Amino acid sequence: MIVRRGRVIICKERPLRQAQGRLSRRSAEALDCDLVYALTPRQGTLEELAAEQRAAREKEREAALEVVRKEEKEREYKVMKIIGWRREMRRHLRRGLRKAGVRVR
Repeated sequence: MIVRRGRVIICKERPLRQAQGRLSRRSAEALDCDLVYALTPRQGTLEELAAEQRAAREKEREAALEVVRKEEKEREYKVMKIIGWRREMRRHLRRGLRKAGVRVR
């Protein structure tokens, strides 16, 4: 184990458990340090990892919104089709009644 300016570097030759077993609160207190366990990304930085995850969530959200928009358009189309059919039917009915001499508003 190597200690340098606020960092603890664990040598790669030793198994991680062995190094962690030797590193304890007592040794940290003896060195007047805080014992910290940390996770670091294997590639890039934490900011890059967070940005990638944020972009992935945004992409999923956009895909879900697109599905909802498509469903809304389909529903709207069906409603307009029904309304349009009713209007068309009403128009033809009025025309037929007027031809028959019936007064229609």
